[in-house]
Amino acid sequence: MGGPLLQSQNWPGLATVAGNAQIKKLVLRTDTDAPFLLRSIAARVQYDTTSTAHRQTGLNQLLFRFTGPTENYLQQIETPITLMTPWGGQLGNPLPLHRQLLYPAGSSIFVDLINNGSLTLTNLTFYFRGVKLFPWGVRRFYPYPKKMSQLPFTYMVGQSPAVGATTQFNIPITTGNVGFRYQFVVKSDGDFVLRSIQAGPTSNNLSWEVFLRLHDSDDYPYSSDFIHMDVLAGNATGPASYPTAAGGTAVFQGAIGIGPANPGVFFPEIYIPNQQYMNIDVYRADSGQGTASAQDFPMAFMGAKVFAG
Repeated sequence: MGGPLLQSQNWPGLATVAGNAQIKKLVLRTDTDAPFLLRSIAARVQYDTTSTAHRQTGLNQLLFRFTGPTENYLQQIETPITLMTPWGGQLGNPLPLHRQLLYPAGSSIFVDLINNGSLTLTNLTFYFRGVKLFPWGVRRFYPYPKKMSQLPFTYMVGQSPAVGATTQFNIPITTGNVGFRYQFVVKSDGDFVLRSIQAGPTSNNLSWEVFLRLHDSDDYPYSSDFIHMDVLAGNATGPASYPTAAGGTAVFQGAIGIGPANPGVFFPEIYIPNQQYMNIDVYRADSGQGTASAQDFPMAFMGAKVFAG
């Protein structure tokens, strides 16, 4: 039995998708070590670098369809993603599949897409989210104790500020192509079950391209690639602004359904025993929203402490 997996792919050639372009038969190969159970979908493009309003210009003009386990298309034609799910499935709003789809190990998911607008889509990425199904004994498995109590709990992931400092509990991230690893360790007083994540810069006018990749204590990744913070987590500093008009110039300010009330939820949850750890790879890929100095980037790991007995 495997833990949550966010299966993602940023295909070569999708760095720029020209206006009115049509692309057929993009292929995502699933990993060969276990079958993949698809449960939800999201898509995003790079933030508009001329704006600080979390604007993903042109995403509202994206149409797509994809294939199931037998390489059969699940939509008759390419369908606007805005008709399927709000905000492209980001910010705690992934597109759930009413019937989950089981892909054999090493199988293919094909995607057709249309950029139905005149604007170029930058760094278009699709996310296929679900779980890997491992045979018993292949991966570590941590069950709940037979007798236990729980306490709702949030771990703030990062560095504690010095006494009297004005900075917040944070992971400092500088501008540019910067990456590093942070180790999250559960305290010895109880196990921890991770159920959702909030993350984001402390200023709500910074449209950062920050990507995360989680690994278990064996350094086995929970995703095939880095996941943008707005897909893996909620947006801690919402509200965001997303295009609603054909040209991408009109935006809906203060959108309902995003922000701190909607964290990125894991299904199933991730159980971490006391004194066990999770590795978090953080990568920032934008060239300078905000300043070139280190900025606060708090991450909240939310769930419950579990006490045996």
